[in-house]
Amino acid sequence: MYTLIDKSVSIIGTFEISEDKLNAIAKLLPELKLQLRKNNKNELIGRLIDPQGVHKYMMMFSGNRIDYVLGEETKNSRDDLLKMLDAICLSLDAIEDYGINRLAYNSRAFIEDLDNSKRDKISARLPLLKANSGAIETSVRLNYRDNFGNEDINNIISVQDGRVKAKNQENQFFEALLLASDINTVVDNSKVRFAKKDLEQYFSHFIELSIKSYDDVDEFLK
Repeated sequence: MYTLIDKSVSIIGTFEISEDKLNAIAKLLPELKLQLRKNNKNELIGRLIDPQGVHKYMMMFSGNRIDYVLGEETKNSRDDLLKMLDAICLSLDAIEDYGINRLAYNSRAFIEDLDNSKRDKISARLPLLKANSGAIETSVRLNYRDNFGNEDINNIISVQDGRVKAKNQENQFFEALLLASDINTVVDNSKVRFAKKDLEQYFSHFIELSIKSYDDVDEFLK
């Protein structure tokens, strides 16, 4: 059974983030602190985060992109989505002059694999090479094309082995399979393609696709 690590919704648009716009957004989310910096291209990067760690989410802003990252382990998908979209829409209202032309949903999860038996099962069921031993490293990435609301969608699932930090006093690490779901609309140009009212139906569909990917990996490893 998989355990969720985090998930995020992202919008890319025709707007351009500025310090004034970020300050206006920060006033609407007073529980978070605004952090500003420049990247190596001297472009403004903004982040809204709780430095005390009480609120398990943050927002990131760069150029014409807004990301809301939720770092809580929960499967309450609809409530989580509405919370994320509320903050996204508040940000768009503060920006005022905006358009939306691309949407993306990302999530990460893990499956415990303390004895590497699940990794071995993947290599046994995907025998790409005729080898005398099992694989000692796994990395699989698949992209399926979907269509929803007249938009072409990339539906990407990846699986690789790795280590996850346990939630105990020792902060020990254990072996696991790391899952990542990346679902996004294909077209990315200057044409406005989405309105705020469209976000819930698109991201709800993206979440359904993501959950199905994780469930299918679970089933494959039984």
